[in-house]
Amino acid sequence: MENVVQLIPVTPSIDQLARIIGNVAAPAFLLGAVASFISVLVSRINRVVDRAPISSRHHRW
Repeated sequence: MENVVQLIPVTPSIDQLARIIGNVAAPAFLLGAVASFISVLVSRINRVVDRAPISSRHHRW
């Protein structure tokens, strides 16, 4: 029975839980911010590509 008790992890304190949750949540928010930034860049590039034929027709070399 003593071996089973040794396998059960010690319950973390509130401060430890707050630190763990903060360390887990920060990369998720950073990943979300990077993904939204890339999404904005892709949409802007798509607009440039869509407008390229229009501007090339109006511009004479």
